[in-house]
Amino acid sequence: MWTRPPASGRRSGLEQALRDAIRTGRLAPHTRMPATRKLDAELGLSRGTVQVRFPR
Repeated sequence: MWTRPPASGRRSGLEQALRDAIRTGRLAPHTRMPATRKLDAELGLSRGTVQVRFPR
């Protein structure tokens, strides 16, 4: 479902990947965001990178 952001700008790439998922319908309105552990595992990013973009 998710594509890994480029190495440079992973934080902004993560944000863009989520915006694209919403825009294309892969992430429907009112859908809960994936857990940070699931999202970081699927994208191969550190949990810290994901948490910085999406704090609780």
